[in-house]
Amino acid sequence: IILVRQIDDQAVRYTLLDPQGDGSDLQAPLPAELRQIARQAYRERVSQLAEVGGGEWFIQVYPPRPHLIIIGAGHLSVALVPLAKMLNFRTTVIDPRGVFANPERFPVPPDVLLNQWPEEVLKDVPIHEECYAVLLTHDPKIDDPALEILLSQPLAYVGALGSRQTHARRRERLLEKGLNEAQIDRIAAPIGLDLGAKTPEEIAVSIIAQVVERRRKRSAHAK
Repeated sequence: IILVRQIDDQAVRYTLLDPQGDGSDLQAPLPAELRQIARQAYRERVSQLAEVGGGEWFIQVYPPRPHLIIIGAGHLSVALVPLAKMLNFRTTVIDPRGVFANPERFPVPPDVLLNQWPEEVLKDVPIHEECYAVLLTHDPKIDDPALEILLSQPLAYVGALGSRQTHARRRERLLEKGLNEAQIDRIAAPIGLDLGAKTPEEIAVSIIAQVVERRRKRSAHAK
């Protein structure tokens, strides 16, 4: 959400602006130039003053909290959740396997832990430009249906566990299911920055590092 506040000697007027909307639903319509400046401020994640139409406006941006969606509740997820929460990500872990989707396995619990198939619950998970998804089961029965849903959404990052050979086979399966090359190219695979990681904890560091890198590069590109 963007809060646009007009400042003058007589009054202070507040208007909430949807960064994705066209402004037609506003009770107090804003000048087109101001809406454009406000949306650019939102993309850059920078609150600012602007002078438009002879008036002074303060634009305050409230981006959504970053959300890490983790498919698979194995050892990597157990190591990844505390790193993500330390960086203020909301965390959702989804796994249909009850032996893994057990809250007792997580010393630092995710915000949401769902013992369900991804295709059953992802349609109810709000997806926005601050969503980041990692697929960690290494099981096509779980990961592929999740990818079909996620790759049609405007989330910022999708990464999937597996070697280059594994990803080549994944690409063939997804093409057969009707996804196009551009959608599949969005997948970061092998997942994570190349740190030479070996242990689950090290791999988790490489994954969250890649997520942060993608997030910051998007912000810098917006500027």
